[in-house]
Amino acid sequence: MTPDMIEKQCILTPNAEELVKKIFNRLYLSMRGYHKLIKVARTIADLEEHKHIDVQHIQEAIMYRSLDTYLGQQRQ
Repeated sequence: MTPDMIEKQCILTPNAEELVKKIFNRLYLSMRGYHKLIKVARTIADLEEHKHIDVQHIQEAIMYRSLDTYLGQQRQ
């Protein structure tokens, strides 16, 4: 999914947008990391048959990202 497609397909609710703004700096996300997070949240929203990405979808995507980071550190 290209960045243009992400903008068109991954519509966030206002509350989800505010949450993303807060975590962007806290988690030191790059644009690549931001796009990955949004795509995971879009998948979660699709599985729940939601048209827009909401706060709970962002939170779940963050949880998966944190778990992936933790497991990556444990392998080293």
